[in-house]
Amino acid sequence: MISQRFPPHRLAGAELQALELAKSLRPLGVEPSVITTMFRRGLPSAEVIDGIPVHRVGFAAGPALKIVQALSTAIRVWAEHQKTDLIHCHCLSAASFCALYSASRHQTPTLLVPSLGGSDGELEKLRQSPFWPAAKRLTRTATRVGVLDPAIGYELADAGVNEDRLVAIRNGVDLANFYPIDGQAR
Repeated sequence: MISQRFPPHRLAGAELQALELAKSLRPLGVEPSVITTMFRRGLPSAEVIDGIPVHRVGFAAGPALKIVQALSTAIRVWAEHQKTDLIHCHCLSAASFCALYSASRHQTPTLLVPSLGGSDGELEKLRQSPFWPAAKRLTRTATRVGVLDPAIGYELADAGVNEDRLVAIRNGVDLANFYPIDGQAR
């Protein structure tokens, strides 16, 4: 599993979703592991969180941060390809794109799950970046793309992702436990 961030970083739902998904796969006989970025100094490069092996790659500060993280992820995916059945990429990130590239070189199946759509979504931000042509090509290489919302599916199809690769999935966040609160409750 590729997740740009992972616990102990807990600022968004994607990293918690990745952890919960990995934990739920273990009783089914799957042995998931996570490749994530070293988002701050002092974190171990390898550890086990709730029974899930976690490998943190690349630390750099400033402008080199994304490049170092992306290349480190690609190298790790490349090195692990013989014992990998599926690469599951959470979010459209530099790490996910490099994992998709490495997986495509070894014909390893991939599942890419963008987390946000619309004007503040991942695809829209990528469209505004100089990396859009490469990101678009790499997104199209995903074996399957999980779609949390139909609007994201339309955006992906508009970007040229073959519609037969799009798979509707439900949000992995338990909305009974995680929900928006009003301003007074904050």
